[in-house]
Amino acid sequence: MLEKNIDRESGTTLYVQIYGIIRGIIESGEWQPDSVIPSEDELCKLFSVSKATVRLALADLVRDGFLRRQQGKGTFVRSPLPHSGLTMKTRMSDSMFRDGIRGVRETLVTGIQEPEENIREYLRFGGTIFYAQCRGSVDGVPTCIEELFAPLIFYPGIEEYKISDKSLLNLVRERSIRKPYRMIQTIEVGQVTEKTAELLQMRDGQPALVMHRVLVDVEERPVAYIRLYGKNGEYQVHTEFEKIK
Repeated sequence: MLEKNIDRESGTTLYVQIYGIIRGIIESGEWQPDSVIPSEDELCKLFSVSKATVRLALADLVRDGFLRRQQGKGTFVRSPLPHSGLTMKTRMSDSMFRDGIRGVRETLVTGIQEPEENIREYLRFGGTIFYAQCRGSVDGVPTCIEELFAPLIFYPGIEEYKISDKSLLNLVRERSIRKPYRMIQTIEVGQVTEKTAELLQMRDGQPALVMHRVLVDVEERPVAYIRLYGKNGEYQVHTEFEKIK
């Protein structure tokens, strides 16, 4: 299918045509998931276009989830049908409380800091980060603590932004210059630290629901790490699975 010529008389720009050709190959299954595609030089020769044109087409295919780049190894097919199949969404990002419960969210801390070792591992990033900590309460009783760790380079001007009662996930979606493509979520029962226990009015070392959420862009680069501590019996995880048509 790569033998298909682009139409230079068409009003459609060249890189858009190349995008369509390559997308068609992926959707047809001709290129299998995780297979490497031809190099930029090879594509330039095949289509008789400049590298800049090829790079624009590939960048859009990466952005839309059809391709992924791996530094030093090439560009690979992500999925034959990236916009269909089973996808996961969660309502928990928009509410810190159980269904039917009206609560209050307050921002406790925001600022710029250097990440600790475990945070660097989640973000695969060692530079300065933006940190935010929020607490959810019902009838004056603390129920959960939510923290955001985000590479500052992806959030220009965020240190001057008022978080107020905004969901931290929505904050990432709105403010990051590298948009999250998917979320990797891990839930466990863990022990709260002394500081977190104090904020939640719990005993030091008391078990709590701990959620780790890493948001990555289309190139699999983490753009944010969100950690949540939920008080046992006060916080409920709700997850939905939906078939995209």
